[in-house]
Amino acid sequence: MVANAWKLCEELEQYSLVALKLHTGRTHQIRVHMQSIGHPLITDAKYAEDRLNDDKAWCPRNFLHTYRLAFRDVPNEKDLDSSGYGPVRELISPLPSDLRAVLELLKPVDASSQPHYEDWLSGDGGRLRPFEQLEPTSR
Repeated sequence: MVANAWKLCEELEQYSLVALKLHTGRTHQIRVHMQSIGHPLITDAKYAEDRLNDDKAWCPRNFLHTYRLAFRDVPNEKDLDSSGYGPVRELISPLPSDLRAVLELLKPVDASSQPHYEDWLSGDGGRLRPFEQLEPTSR
């Protein structure tokens, strides 16, 4: 979990901003797993139909974003490392403006969530850390 946040509506609702690392590219993998543990994605028409209308009132689309893609490139003699693999190539993509606008509607629940929340709101890909460098929050 990256950060916990809340939204005040008719009652207090708590949400979590989560960074997940995929090990396979299975279709709907994140959506299925998150729903199966009782934490469906926001505005997920397929796996959270019961919440869809409420979610659409404040989030116009599924809140799911690939922020980091990393892979080992095809090696050439110059780039070949001792393991026989090529260099790691990495692409970072900050949250798009529409999802940042949705995130701004939420407020961090605690001090440990605040810096992560601000990093994601910044739109600066340089502030988004690789999965291995993320520290879980206390919740």
